[in-house]
Amino acid sequence: RIFRIDLSTSTPRITSEIDGVDAMGLAVFKGVGARRLYFGSVRTPLIRSVILDDKGDFYGGARDEASLAGVFGNGEDKARRIAFTAGEMQIRGIEFNFNLEASREKTENRYAFAYQAATDSWKLTSVSAVEKSAQ
Repeated sequence: RIFRIDLSTSTPRITSEIDGVDAMGLAVFKGVGARRLYFGSVRTPLIRSVILDDKGDFYGGARDEASLAGVFGNGEDKARRIAFTAGEMQIRGIEFNFNLEASREKTENRYAFAYQAATDSWKLTSVSAVEKSAQ
């Protein structure tokens, strides 16, 4: 689950939630018409999103935005971190299989997607491996 917690009052409370998702790498982006919460799926190499209303609560169901499947390395990276800058979605991907291997021992890959406003979609523009010493 992903929870949205309202911290604006003296008693924080859950105001919205998305059930049935395992997620990591959360970030918000405002595209054509709506702000969306983006998140990486833990079980698949998908990047998904859900609309946020004016208060920041979740609205509607999640949609698939991009995939890391078959793009680089073993083709099964999961989005560890998502960030947005000037119409670009930057993703740091790692191999993640619910094991006890320390993340510092895993190879990290960087993916860049450009926002396509005309179609409200993303296009892969670059991918590269990160050297372990650069992490």
